[in-house]
Amino acid sequence: MEAYERIRYIDKTAISPSFLDQKIEQDEAVILANALQIGLNQLYQKTAEQNFMEGALLRDKALMLLGKEKVARLEYLRQAFPPDIKKVESYQHGEIVPFIEDIHHEFKAVEKNQNPVENILELRIERVINAFLNTEGGVIYFGITKGGQVQGVQLNQQQQDLLKKEMDQLIDQFDPFVEKDLYNIHFVPIKGQNSGRKVYVVEIHVARGPKSQKLHRYKSGEKQAYLREDEHITCELFEFLDTIEVEKDDMLPIILEEIYKARGRPEDGKMDYVLA
Repeated sequence: MEAYERIRYIDKTAISPSFLDQKIEQDEAVILANALQIGLNQLYQKTAEQNFMEGALLRDKALMLLGKEKVARLEYLRQAFPPDIKKVESYQHGEIVPFIEDIHHEFKAVEKNQNPVENILELRIERVINAFLNTEGGVIYFGITKGGQVQGVQLNQQQQDLLKKEMDQLIDQFDPFVEKDLYNIHFVPIKGQNSGRKVYVVEIHVARGPKSQKLHRYKSGEKQAYLREDEHITCELFEFLDTIEVEKDDMLPIILEEIYKARGRPEDGKMDYVLA
């Protein structure tokens, strides 16, 4: 196998095309050594970012390693994800988790494991993700029942990769664009299974988006904005605003107030129904 193809096979994301174009005439060992160095540098940077997020790396050191812009972004993310979310290394099958559904936690049981990715997507999770972005952030737990019992979802590696891809495509439909660091997916293993199958609780962690301000919130692919209120999702009346031309933002509350009154609900900010 030629050096160019070998590098592409090792890691298609670590080496840019421009790098390969410049190095393709060099000795194969030199190309592979440079490729390894780039990979190590990326790994070193990711480790530094994680340590800073967890408080194990001081800010002055982080500024030297990562730069001012990256540190500023990490500082935002550190407070944008809910602080009361505890990192879990594993779950026990059948256990009751020590937290309940609230403004930061959403449980989703996945009853059928024949097509787990399809079953997860059928749960209309874009509304929950959108609501977390527009409120205080939170976590969706697939494989935990409404009563808080751990059941899990059976997923092989191919299905995990497919779910990540589908999540990215679903969130890419939001407006404005949602940066990739505002959400992440964790496959937390479940212990106590006798079948030998790989079963997980799938956690989707969502941060409070920087563009979540009132009247300018994130909209889902349905062109609608959602909010989190306790364990419920409420829907904002944004569908009318696309048809209204307003010169100044300070006119929007007045328009919304009239819309709410016409619908029998004068309160500002949400519809007169709660979504499941």
